[in-house]
Amino acid sequence: MSIQNEVPVTTPATSHKDAAAAIIDEIRGLKDRIPHFVIPESRADRLRLTRAASVPAQFIDLTSMATEQRGSRARRQFRS
Repeated sequence: MSIQNEVPVTTPATSHKDAAAAIIDEIRGLKDRIPHFVIPESRADRLRLTRAASVPAQFIDLTSMATEQRGSRARRQFRS
């Protein structure tokens, strides 16, 4: 009776760097599918995007509601 040692076949683990690169490639591929999609290239563009993204959602909602109310009020005044 012989004993054979079998080594299980495993796939090599993907490094974090390789996984991140794959995700970045996927995002870059979206440029063709999303109109006006741009990846900021310069530091100034990234900073501007970061500032815009850091505006609280509540502020955006309140601003949107105020704009809608002002627009409907202006339409009523125009009709009078």
